[in-house]
Amino acid sequence: MALRRGHDPAAAALRELFQELLVDEQPLRRIGALIAGTDIRYPPPGPNHHALTGTFAPDLTLLTDQGTTSVAELMHAARPILLDLADRPDLRETAQDWEHRIEIHTAETDRRPADALLIRPDAHIAWAATIDEPTDTAALALREALSGWFGTPLKTTVPIMICPPDRRPNIARSAHPVDCKHSDPQGPGALPITRQSRAYRSHAQRDRHTRRRSAAATRRRTHRRATAPASKIIVLRSS
Repeated sequence: MALRRGHDPAAAALRELFQELLVDEQPLRRIGALIAGTDIRYPPPGPNHHALTGTFAPDLTLLTDQGTTSVAELMHAARPILLDLADRPDLRETAQDWEHRIEIHTAETDRRPADALLIRPDAHIAWAATIDEPTDTAALALREALSGWFGTPLKTTVPIMICPPDRRPNIARSAHPVDCKHSDPQGPGALPITRQSRAYRSHAQRDRHTRRRSAAATRRRTHRRATAPASKIIVLRSS
């Protein structure tokens, strides 16, 4: 608007300068990113991170088993995406615990910027694996990013620790270490205690408590109605 309002020689020269800048691709991309908000970069969580972390995901042309697509088309579902660009089964296996919350895609692209990209629903990159990054560091960083952005998985394939005999309390009344596995003292077989089963027991206990409170409230209302004095009924007769 300021460029359009000026009619003096200085404003005319400024308009000519902007017209010349918009002919070049790089200034045009820069101004387009400012208008669209894709120039925003979120601060990375730690010092060791990929250069793409926190930036807007580039709209790469992808070649998949189903045909040619792009990052923009994959984002139509507005769900988190793990985009495997280097056919890394180790990273896909790591993300399996979050498969109910994210989508996992494998694709090829020219001049891939990373081995894998974890893309948030707003199309910003939450995590990226450098090209040929070792599994031990890439898988650990991916698991931390998935837990930080999308929560703890309901189930886990990570090896769980065995609860020693002296730490096997009664299941019904005592808590256990996270990912603890032990034998049920009240049963013949082993009962694995996982995050999923702990969450299920916690919701079941809450539901039972809610039902008990509701039943008690119903009994109190019924008792008050039964013991309350009978109300007087006045019948009006028309003469």
